[in-house]
Amino acid sequence: MAALHELLTTARDRHWCVRPYCTTCGARDYRRAIHANAVALVEALKTTRIGELEQEFGDIDIDYALRLLMMELANPFGPLLLKTMALELEIEGTEAGEYLAGMRRHEQGVARERAERAAFQTPAAAAERRRVKAERRLAAQADREEGKRKRDAEAEGASHTFADLPPQEALRRIIQGPVGFPLYRLPADSIEAMIDALGASTEEELRRLRERVPITRAAPLARLSRGIEAELRSRGVAGAERD
Repeated sequence: MAALHELLTTARDRHWCVRPYCTTCGARDYRRAIHANAVALVEALKTTRIGELEQEFGDIDIDYALRLLMMELANPFGPLLLKTMALELEIEGTEAGEYLAGMRRHEQGVARERAERAAFQTPAAAAERRRVKAERRLAAQADREEGKRKRDAEAEGASHTFADLPPQEALRRIIQGPVGFPLYRLPADSIEAMIDALGASTEEELRRLRERVPITRAAPLARLSRGIEAELRSRGVAGAERD
């Protein structure tokens, strides 16, 4: 472990850059020192205790220093062509071996992320996302339209059934509410029949009808709303008019 200790001590004392991807100096001095003593460093890694190095050399970036060391020694085109190509086997089962394995796993993960990102950004992938998005939008629109058709059909059936009720019963149903469909769907003749039946309603029923029947300008429902107000006024109910 002496060779590694000496390397790191020198890097600390001489303030060498140990960043693996330094774009200013390329960690040139540190790399040269690794190449000059590669054989001894490979042997030193077999007995290296990573935790001890982190404690002793906490004043330098020990993670960067170890990472660059491993990168250089494991480089098949590095200082020891035959020796370093088998670095993983040389230090397998050691702390340094696990450290190198962790580096490999990290590199593989980064490579996968880059490949996935590159694939995601291709014109073909973008076109596929647009196609899927368009299909989903059309499907959602179709679902909404189908839902509206079903609601309209149900409301149409309910309004026809309601129109067949006797006028007084129809008014009672409106008071109890809801009737299961918009009141504007009621046919004009049904509304006229209900207006004629308002005279048989009690004052309380008329008040509740006024709460249930919306104010609108849309005929023929507007006639029912006005008819309720007129009937209340005829009975002298104060505040019968609605704004």
